[in-house]
Amino acid sequence: MRILAALVLFASTSYAADQTCPPNPDWSYRGALGPAHWVERWPACGQGHAQSPIDIPPDVRQEQGPAIEFHYRPFDLVVANTSHVVEVPAAGGGHIVVGGHRYDLLQFHFHTPGEHRIRGTAARLELHLVHRDSAGQIAVVALLASRNATNPALHPIVTALPVESCEDRDQHIKFDASALLPASREYFTYGGSLTTPACTEGVTWLILTQAISASPAQRARLGPFGLNARPVQPRNGRPIVHVRGKQ
Repeated sequence: MRILAALVLFASTSYAADQTCPPNPDWSYRGALGPAHWVERWPACGQGHAQSPIDIPPDVRQEQGPAIEFHYRPFDLVVANTSHVVEVPAAGGGHIVVGGHRYDLLQFHFHTPGEHRIRGTAARLELHLVHRDSAGQIAVVALLASRNATNPALHPIVTALPVESCEDRDQHIKFDASALLPASREYFTYGGSLTTPACTEGVTWLILTQAISASPAQRARLGPFGLNARPVQPRNGRPIVHVRGKQ
């Protein structure tokens, strides 16, 4: 089945291994260490053929396919500043199942503006829920905050900010990532990469089509870096599927 093929990962990777603190001096989102120069240290960032993010065009094929089954549960909320993103480590926060395949939630983090584009337009903010299976393969659920309204689910995270670079803040409360999800579970899926160095490929992307909200004040707190979004990358003929099956 074509949709199942689109969900197959072709390489193992560890997202956590690509995140370092204190601030990594070897890359940034601007200037001489910006995205155009990442290839100088990480070849996949400029020579890979399945890089992320991408622009989702209007002519995406629609198919029935496996629902994303969310099995999130409350975890201890800690908000961290990795020096590149505001991140919430979520070990013990549950898992997803796609086509019978389980991925455990590792963490989620925020990019401003959004990294993926839908028909050429980026969301004001993009949230990445990063998951890993037992073999180390990565699946990322992306939520696009295109609606300009306060999102109550973001309040516990925003309340913890600002957090100094390479520090974190324990909120001493439980948080359930299910609160972040929109009502519809339709999604776009394609095979791509991490959007930060080392730009490792073999990542399954699951981009929910229904937008979530984030107010200007919330976006400012969750995006204190000004810009932390990688430019869109060539599609290189990769299939993209809009899954509209029974959710």
